[in-house]
Amino acid sequence: MTTIAEEPATGITVRAAGYVHAAAWILGLAAAWGATPEVGDTHAGIATAYADRPVQVVVRALLVHGVAAAALLVVGSGLLDRARRTNNTAARSAGWAGRVAGVLACAQLVMELIAVSGADPASPGRAGALFDVVQRVDGVKMRCRDHVGPYRVRRILRPAPWRAPHHAG
Repeated sequence: MTTIAEEPATGITVRAAGYVHAAAWILGLAAAWGATPEVGDTHAGIATAYADRPVQVVVRALLVHGVAAAALLVVGSGLLDRARRTNNTAARSAGWAGRVAGVLACAQLVMELIAVSGADPASPGRAGALFDVVQRVDGVKMRCRDHVGPYRVRRILRPAPWRAPHHAG
């Protein structure tokens, strides 16, 4: 049975998702340290790295692009919920940036899994081209993710006293 959440994400859920994002990203990078291709590698080097260490690459991709993407989607959705409740344009902007970053990370996951599954050092074109696209998408994703960064989110959730709305009372 599938359950669909009908309640908005709570502040604790959104905060936990932020920590999960950071932890998944760090663990993913650590799991494949030195085993994955680097920017600047040749297509043959990329295909060889994918073919030689597919398990490490897939674990890294699942953590960095999968779990982290889901966490970004939760954070973005939580910020959008807050924006709807408070009419906060900064929260709306950061929320959409979080959602876009999450979707881009999901696309990276799919592309990297396709690249790893078809990695052939004798015919490195597809794996190398997919790796290049993943890296370009990563640049856009990072710009979106930076828009949701801790400083920005903290300012949205706890505005400075001089920016807090005044209530007539």
